[in-house]
Amino acid sequence: MQLGKFSSDDLKLLLSIYPQLIGVELAEARQLLLEKTDITFSDEATKAVWCHLYELPAKEHFVKVLVGLGGKDVLREIAQSPNQIQALPGAVEKAFAEIDAWEPPEEEAAEFRKLLQVIFGLSLSVTNSARSLMIFGCYLNDLIAKVREGGDSGDKALLSAVKIDPTVLGCASVVTRMSRAVMMDDQKFLAQVRKAMTGKLTKREQKNYQQMRIALQVLHETAAPKLNESDLYTLFVEELKLVRGEREGDEGNVANALRQFVYQFMKDKAVS
Repeated sequence: MQLGKFSSDDLKLLLSIYPQLIGVELAEARQLLLEKTDITFSDEATKAVWCHLYELPAKEHFVKVLVGLGGKDVLREIAQSPNQIQALPGAVEKAFAEIDAWEPPEEEAAEFRKLLQVIFGLSLSVTNSARSLMIFGCYLNDLIAKVREGGDSGDKALLSAVKIDPTVLGCASVVTRMSRAVMMDDQKFLAQVRKAMTGKLTKREQKNYQQMRIALQVLHETAAPKLNESDLYTLFVEELKLVRGEREGDEGNVANALRQFVYQFMKDKAVS
């Protein structure tokens, strides 16, 4: 199924490698950091702070991080490819191979160890923003932009952002809202923030919903033609197999639910 610039097969490929792209190895990396806290968090180590990156547009944030982590060649290779999704697996595999093959002299390795906090923090910032897309339908950067706009929708975005990454409390846009709450002694809002920091995510975190949002974000960013109910059913039920098909007697229910899901997703895009 052709979807503008990409096909449904391209989306299948992206969904299959997306966990690797957003840092599935982060848990392992965190464990290594914790095992070497005397090095990673030594007085000589560069301290990691990344919340300011959420104030940037998502694309600018991601490019800045990739370049900062030495991925300029990977970025160029993907950008110059006629099909960027198909180029991703090879580019990522090449990047990991280069990392595995890196054998720096001790002096260079010592300097590298001082940057482990920063490297992990940058990777975490991209992962968190991508998780926000999967769970709430927009990048963490977009949530912070809504916080800047203020109002009830801004407060809702702030609580969602805190659930994804509590360090957003260091963002200038968030600090401004929090300062107002403190000045007004808004205990109700402050309690909501505290609850959000430890609150569990809801059904939104289910895998199928996450993958649907990834696919829709690709279609949105590539300005793909609008899909009708029949197209949506074909894409998500028959092609990507993210939604169970209709049972006898339920004709139209699944297609209508998909239409409503996509409508809400795109509606949020219009105001983000």
